[in-house]
Amino acid sequence: MPLPPGAGVVGRVWVWVLSVVMLGAMNWTNWLTLALAVLGATLGVFNAVWMIRRDTVRLKVTCGVMYPVAGGLPLGCVEVPNLSYLAVTAAAAAAAF
Repeated sequence: MPLPPGAGVVGRVWVWVLSVVMLGAMNWTNWLTLALAVLGATLGVFNAVWMIRRDTVRLKVTCGVMYPVAGGLPLGCVEVPNLSYLAVTAAAAAAAF
């Protein structure tokens, strides 16, 4: 099957996969092996992304202004909820406020 000159590696792989499938060279054991390999690769990538996200510190910093009911100057407030599994102390959140 001739390929255009601009076809890269992905194009060549797809041509090979399609030619193998079209020739009928795959029986049920090969299909089962392919399905399990795709499932394993998908779960491996999912678990890698999950572990990276789990081990990172994720904070959401929100700044706001509070107005006292009795009057007076407005007060600044900083809210820092922790979105990760790790325990984090935000000690200097309002230093620049």
